[in-house]
Amino acid sequence: MAKRSSTKRHRAPTRTEKSNKASVEANGSDRQQVRGKLASEVEMRHPKWLLYPWIPHALLSMVVGHPCVGKSSFIAALIAHATGGANMEDIVRGPSGRVVFLPGHEEDLEVMTIPRLKAARVRLERVKLLTEEGISVLRDKERLARTVNEFGAILLVGDPIDSYIDEGFAENDGQAVRPLLEAAAWIARETQAAVCFARHPGKDPENVMPGSRAWRAVPRSIVQLTADGQIPPDFQISHFKDSLGTKSTPRRYVMEQKGEGAPRFLLGNDLDATTEELTRAALGPLSRYKLMTACRLVRWTFTEESAPTRAKLGEEARKLGLGEDTLADALRLLGVRSVPPAHRGDPWKLVHEAGEWPAWLPDESIPL
Repeated sequence: MAKRSSTKRHRAPTRTEKSNKASVEANGSDRQQVRGKLASEVEMRHPKWLLYPWIPHALLSMVVGHPCVGKSSFIAALIAHATGGANMEDIVRGPSGRVVFLPGHEEDLEVMTIPRLKAARVRLERVKLLTEEGISVLRDKERLARTVNEFGAILLVGDPIDSYIDEGFAENDGQAVRPLLEAAAWIARETQAAVCFARHPGKDPENVMPGSRAWRAVPRSIVQLTADGQIPPDFQISHFKDSLGTKSTPRRYVMEQKGEGAPRFLLGNDLDATTEELTRAALGPLSRYKLMTACRLVRWTFTEESAPTRAKLGEEARKLGLGEDTLADALRLLGVRSVPPAHRGDPWKLVHEAGEWPAWLPDESIPL
């Protein structure tokens, strides 16, 4: 009977074991703690604002919206605000600071970029356009931070961020998106400048932030520009994300255009929350018409019925060709909900919890 060999086979070290060994060799000991500090040693600070309540200093912000809502005009107005030209409310300001601008590769500087900046009343001598090819926010973050500091800029802005990512970048991959945005946030911390990028939306008309969750998670402020689908359109600016807790009120804005020149972004009056929700729920003329019809039907039902029911409302909605989703959006916008009956078999009642109808809803006695 043959004897078994006493030679032991050596198992190849795992990736974790290799990493731990490298860490021990680098630090001299595997007992060394990860560096940190006590929470009591951290001094709190309140954010400073370039444009309250949307664009803070030393943090990353993003601007999103569908085509033709004025994202580039907003960026131009933001640059004018930062350079001490005229701000978005058409109030002349004193000197403020300088701006480093990463313009989109698809735009012609002489034909599109500069005319838009001039229409916004930007002080052009205070703006440095970065025209070097192949700039990457992630790969060139230290160079970008150095440029901002040496130029003395209070704003680094890019329109859009898509022009400054590496080839082959996967916007659905969080492992790729997060380092990109964290690099932009690092530039903001290192320079204390406001850092703001615009981003193109997805193909889905209801999705202005496609791809990985990191697009929404990393920026501290995300500003959304919307149009209500009417002709002429009614434009609104609001927070898509408000991590700093400003609880801002959505506002109207206009795209002022004189002659054949580039339009100019100007802020308008505040809006109530339901007006903003109406715009977001109805992205096109047809969906807005259906939603407005459903809202008018709800109001008409409360006028005609002393005790309106959900079943009766649904019946009337079907006669008008309104879908259940449209009717549900109308009820939500108007602050109306269904409540269960006191007795089994009775219909569900409708209760108008908001108390008042919004100003945008016509007072009419019939649904059409």
